[in-house]
Amino acid sequence: TCKDIRCGAGTQCTMVNGSPRCVPIPTCKDIRCGAGTQCTMVNGSPRCVPIPTCKDIRCGAGTQCTMVNGSPRCVPIPTCKDIRCGAGTQCTMVNGSPRCVPIPTCKDIRCGAGTQCTMVNGSPRCVPIPTCKDIRCGAGTQCTMVNGSPRCVPIPTCKDIRCGASCHESRCPRGTTCHVVDGWPRCVQVSTALGYLGHKGHSCEDIRCHEGTVCTVVDGWPRCVGPLPTCEDIRCPKGTVCKMVGGAWPKCVHNPPSCRDIQCPKGVTCQIIDGWPRCV
Repeated sequence: TCKDIRCGAGTQCTMVNGSPRCVPIPTCKDIRCGAGTQCTMVNGSPRCVPIPTCKDIRCGAGTQCTMVNGSPRCVPIPTCKDIRCGAGTQCTMVNGSPRCVPIPTCKDIRCGAGTQCTMVNGSPRCVPIPTCKDIRCGAGTQCTMVNGSPRCVPIPTCKDIRCGASCHESRCPRGTTCHVVDGWPRCVQVSTALGYLGHKGHSCEDIRCHEGTVCTVVDGWPRCVGPLPTCEDIRCPKGTVCKMVGGAWPKCVHNPPSCRDIQCPKGVTCQIIDGWPRCV
């Protein structure tokens, strides 16, 4: 019997036709299994058994089943702690797996009326737009919207204001007149500034203007204006000519009559006498 037989390595004793024989030990190399099965040694003999899947495996807390080399294995569940994302991205769990996705910004968000986008803990959120209704300011301050945000600012008082005096409170010496300069009354020479406005009701007789300017009463106020218009700025109608009237203003006047406009009787001739044509 096989009890009396010692077989060499890689062989085992088997009764063949009533006699003990040393035959090669069968292995999975000698077995071809059908679809959905694989060969496994069971009690020293190769057996075709169903291929195990993750459906047949229950993993402990913090682990999940994954097929490794064709076999289901319980491995630690990956988290964002195990992931390093590149610039401009952040790790987010997608379908149970960590993924590096672009970091959302307020540029990607459209907020409804009365709300605005603000980054909260690194994520864009639509939050109500704050107004002065949401702010309580301390004593001596009041809420004012600054660049779209409510701010508590000191309440202005008369200590913060400088009021300029008026010319009604000023008395100027002869040859000068009061004029408000940079918010303050000043006694200035009557002949000083281009564009100076005198007291309402005064005439140009009280005003001396710079060369190149002339005094004109505008809305009851004498004013130095310039530059002065000349005949070069005037187009006169036919039969008139431009002349400076009073040495200051250009004016279109009728052409003076000439001997061309006169027909003298026979025996006399036309001559200009005192600016007028005469038959002499």
